[in-house]
Amino acid sequence: MVEDTLSTGKSSYEAVRALQQAGVDVLAVLTILSYDFDVAMQKMRETGVPVYRLVSYHDLVRVAVAVGVIPETEVDLLMKWREAPDSFVAAQK
Repeated sequence: MVEDTLSTGKSSYEAVRALQQAGVDVLAVLTILSYDFDVAMQKMRETGVPVYRLVSYHDLVRVAVAVGVIPETEVDLLMKWREAPDSFVAAQK
């Protein structure tokens, strides 16, 4: 199965489960971008289907800094967001 972005894993999990229930042997999930959130990786482990990504969040940030889209001074903030996105906005207020 091909997915554009793997964030929480909910939609990928539901799609894999639906395919499996329909008798499809899902060999893997390929995502273009993964935030590598623990919750997503856990959900996908529950399906028994391996996940492969083309680009990780860390790679995306690293390249964005290298080409000047994101200043180096913002990297720590972006990594803090990735660690706890649900509570990040509240913590910044």
